[in-house]
This record gives sequence, structure tokens and C-alpha cells, in this order.
Amino acid sequence: MQNRAYKYLGLFTILYIVFQLISDVTATKLIALGPFIVSVTVLYFLITYIISDVLTEVYGYAQARKVV
Repeated sequence: MQNRAYKYLGLFTILYIVFQLISDVTATKLIALGPFIVSVTVLYFLITYIISDVLTEVYGYAQARKVV
């Protein structure tokens, strides 16, 4: 098995954790998004989903599971 140098894995890990924590803290905050009133968590959760998808596609399923 090769030892790979994951250049941006630490950055993606930090970003995922930060946005997940912000999403948890702001769960009760509401904003008006056009005619709809939604939780701010909806916006932050989209970012965490994109980060986890990038982790899976770029670094593989095993590394993504370690982060998530």
C-alpha cells in the first residue's frame, strides 16, 4: 500500500468541522429566503454536504469516513 501525501485534506477537515459546528449553533435562527422562512442551517448544511462530497470524490471513501 502506498503512502500518499494528502495536500488539502487537513484544510477540508477543518472546513467541514467549522461549518458543521456553525450549522449546529445556528439551528434555531430563521431567515426569509424569498417568500419562505427557513433555518440558517439549510445554508450551512449545503456547504458541509459539498465538502463531504469533495472529500469522497478526491480522497476516497476511507478518508472521507475518517473525517466525517
